[in-house]
Amino acid sequence: MKKEDPKESKQGAILKAAVELFEGRRFDEVKLDEIAAAAGVGKGTLYLYFKNKEDLFAQLAVDGIDGMTERIHEIAAMESAYKERLFLFGREFADFLAKRHGVMGVMNQVQSVPVDKVFRNHHDRMIEAIHELLQKGMDEGALRNDFQVSELRCALVGPILLKIRRAARVGEAIALKALLEFFWAGAAAKRKKGQHD
Repeated sequence: MKKEDPKESKQGAILKAAVELFEGRRFDEVKLDEIAAAAGVGKGTLYLYFKNKEDLFAQLAVDGIDGMTERIHEIAAMESAYKERLFLFGREFADFLAKRHGVMGVMNQVQSVPVDKVFRNHHDRMIEAIHELLQKGMDEGALRNDFQVSELRCALVGPILLKIRRAARVGEAIALKALLEFFWAGAAAKRKKGQHD
């Protein structure tokens, strides 16, 4: 069993505390003192990991994105039927977005070129991984090839994101399986008799 690095543990505690404090509050309302207290560390400890609140938020904005990107690559490389891989992606991606909803809400308020630059860099790599997953579906003959991959990505990711936002705002349950089935009904390549997904 891998021993947890105390440095990573403290940094993780700070980021976790920051997520909870930013939830439902404006960026400028949350003070570093509050984050330090909620994480159980001294304010000076924060500066061992983050230059300032903007730097902390930049790291918070990208926390987990690289792991999700790697997971999408893993799903794309699986050897199971393409529909199974696509639906697995949909479930894990929806879960990822739901956990990050509070951070994304604050992202919309923060007008910071450095934060945006860091976020875009990681975000673009994740979008490329989704692109790869969908391209694989086309290459395997599972998805229609009369659309651009970017159009399929918007048709898949956009509704999931909107449903997550609505669920967070009004507590409406997400009928994710129905959403994925709807996408599949329109995006799947037409099958000849006897062919399976």
